[in-house]
Amino acid sequence: MGGVCQAMPTCTDGVQDGKETDIDCGGGACGGCATGKMCGAASDCASGVCTGGVCQSNGCPAGFVIVPSGPPANRSFCVAQFEMKQVNGGAVSQAAGTPWVSIGHDAANAACTALGTHAITNAEWMTVARNIEGNAVNWSGGSVGAGAINTGHSDGAPNAALSVSDTTNPFDQTNNSANQGPDQKRTHVLSNGQVLWDFAGNVYEHVGDSITTPGYLSSLTSSCDCNVTIEYNAGTITAGLRTIFGPANSAYSSAQGMGNLWGYYTYATLWRGGSWNKDIGSTGNTCAGSPWNGVGCVGAPAGIYAAAPGPNYGSTSYGYSALGFRCAK
Repeated sequence: MGGVCQAMPTCTDGVQDGKETDIDCGGGACGGCATGKMCGAASDCASGVCTGGVCQSNGCPAGFVIVPSGPPANRSFCVAQFEMKQVNGGAVSQAAGTPWVSIGHDAANAACTALGTHAITNAEWMTVARNIEGNAVNWSGGSVGAGAINTGHSDGAPNAALSVSDTTNPFDQTNNSANQGPDQKRTHVLSNGQVLWDFAGNVYEHVGDSITTPGYLSSLTSSCDCNVTIEYNAGTITAGLRTIFGPANSAYSSAQGMGNLWGYYTYATLWRGGSWNKDIGSTGNTCAGSPWNGVGCVGAPAGIYAAAPGPNYGSTSYGYSALGFRCAK
């Protein structure tokens, strides 16, 4: 510039340069700007809210991000950025620590209520998933429908739930990297630039409301063959079922990283997202890799739309070592 070599813009040089919308923030290359800083779009703000060119508070609790309004919730709301962790007996959305697991449906609801929130509802889950599905940055091919959406920590390596030790590395602790493909990437990005961790994979998550719609699995198999996961593009999936559980695009399946619907029985509770081991095979009357080997045959390969009914004929107190929860407000 002007015959003089200039330093390359960085996110730590103390000046607004490059694509930044304010000093060392915004523009996509740097982190989101704080409340009161300049912005051009919601993605420029750490809060995910840009009004009149200025970042605004989103009103969410610490550790929560704002979800843009969209179907089926049709309102904006706050959701925990991380799976809930147990700290001093209470639920906290934070990177440190492994997820709070082995907790029943009712106890998860109570933990969120004590925080002034609620366990994420199925409608809220679907709103988040539809937003992720419609955001090109979540697709391995760079545009919506190209390639697949990552399924998170779901390959059983390591064979355990993970904490988040490095929020700058979306493959944190998975023994994978972008060079090995995006499948095990643990983050998804909303249309406002907000980042969610482990929305697919790591551990299943309770849905706070009871899924008691009469016959919601009536078109699926009712006899356990120990491997009754159903693809969302299967002929047995009605438009109504897909609206409740599945992707907006009826052609998408696990090949696009959607996850499966496990279709045996109609229980009162529902788990979403899948866990660290998405592979389900059958051996006699047990399902290798299913959440409860030797007890029954359940489980759904991981993905943002993975759905599995809880066990024990609707028990709302059942907990499991690969089952956690996420709060919303």
